[in-house]
Amino acid sequence: MFTTDILTAFWLFGPFDPLQDGAPWYYGDLSGIENANYVLVPKCSFVDRVFGIMLDELNAADLDLVLVRNNELYALYQVN
Repeated sequence: MFTTDILTAFWLFGPFDPLQDGAPWYYGDLSGIENANYVLVPKCSFVDRVFGIMLDELNAADLDLVLVRNNELYALYQVN
């Protein structure tokens, strides 16, 4: 899973696999997005400026995203 937030290392806190070629936090690009099955967009981010930049980069990327779930906490997209 790729997350549009500054902290993306879910695998540090539970039984998750790290995203191949992903980064534990935002370094200025969409590291690992090409290996993601899902994109998680939290509705409350740690750093709004970084969140906005990541959303802009995600919108500019050539990705086919399908909304799977949308609630008050997050939007989850499947990468096709």
